[in-house]
Parts: sequence; structure tokens; C-alpha cells
Amino acid sequence: MLWDLLNTKIEPLLTTRNLKLIVIDSIAALFRYEYTRDEAVERASELLKHAQQLKLLSDKLNVPILVVNQVSDSFYDKISTQAFEHRFVIPALGLSWGNCVHTRIVLKKTHRMYSDTSISRTDDLSSQSKRRKISSVPLRQMGIVLAPHLPNDSCYFVINSDGIRGVQT
Repeated sequence: MLWDLLNTKIEPLLTTRNLKLIVIDSIAALFRYEYTRDEAVERASELLKHAQQLKLLSDKLNVPILVVNQVSDSFYDKISTQAFEHRFVIPALGLSWGNCVHTRIVLKKTHRMYSDTSISRTDDLSSQSKRRKISSVPLRQMGIVLAPHLPNDSCYFVINSDGIRGVQT
């Protein structure tokens, strides 16, 4: 299904529409349950084939491709995992997919709340008025854990009714 989409539908769609980003959420759902443990080599081969096609499309069409992969907590093998804020996780698709990744970004919701003050506009016929709205929203963190051109670093952001916004903590 994804293979057909990548080979026949993405390029015409990108050339007829003004699309600037391709998002695949979640790649793991396509490969995690369709293969048994005995079919690990076949699964790895299919993953590599899809990764190569995604890279070719990105280069040819000059469009970034964001592929979401799930992670699982790792309690034992801390050598082969990525540490992010003292939490050890492993990619759901394992080492085969991990070797195809150019930049690895981890998004997480923290346990902290952020007091968000936003300005909302109320339009009525007589005037445009502004009012301040204070709400508490979960503080989220984005961290770069693998990138050949960027240092490992992180930042905080919130998601509210106005969208996504970076914040200082």
C-alpha cells in the first residue's frame, strides 16, 4: 500500500499541489505486525527499500519527509538505546530502520504545566476587542538526539488553540 503510494501517487500530487512536507505517521504500523519473527530478514529488506525510495523522492522533489516511528522503553539494554532525559528507548522498527535515519528528533510531553497567556480577538460589529486568556497547558520538549549537522540539544514548546509555540522555561 505505501509502496504503491510512493511510486505512483506522491510525485503527481506534489507537482499539482503546493505541498511542502510529507508526513508518514506511523511507519511502524505498516511493518510491525505484518511480519512474524521468522520473516525478520524480509522485513528488514522491505524497510530498506522503502527508506531508499523516501530518500530518492525527497531529493528529486526537494521536499522534506517526516517519518514517525514509535519507541519502546528499554529496561535492560542501555548500550544500544538512545538516552533522552534519562529515559532509555529503542525504535520500534529496530536497528534496520535506525540505520536509515538522517536526523532523529524525540518529542515528549513533560510532567510540568506551563501558564500560557494568549491574546484572543473577539470580533463584533461595533469594534474589535482583545482580551487576555490565561490557561495552563502541558509543557512539551523536542530534542535532537541524532543529526550529523546539529548538536544534541533540546527546546520546550506548548500546543494551544493558537497552534504550536516555542517557550522559554
